[in-house]
Amino acid sequence: VDFSELKGKVEKEERRLFAETVETKAKIDQLDAPPLQAIATDRYINCLKWEDIARLEHISSAQLYRFNTKMLEQMADILKIY
Repeated sequence: VDFSELKGKVEKEERRLFAETVETKAKIDQLDAPPLQAIATDRYINCLKWEDIARLEHISSAQLYRFNTKMLEQMADILKIY
């Protein structure tokens, strides 16, 4: 495989990943509460661990998991998953 072919494959994958990130962020922005949006962004865009999110958002792990449950319920409605 020559360099230009490999570079083309990497660039194509980068474009796909960028498009998926934009789509994911658009769905996250539909959540009805800023804390839910922040948690979803931290987890699904920034790929942070749950314990890091709790520390960053200054909330307990228990509260984080309550927010996560609410966020997932809303996301199911946004994505029409039943």
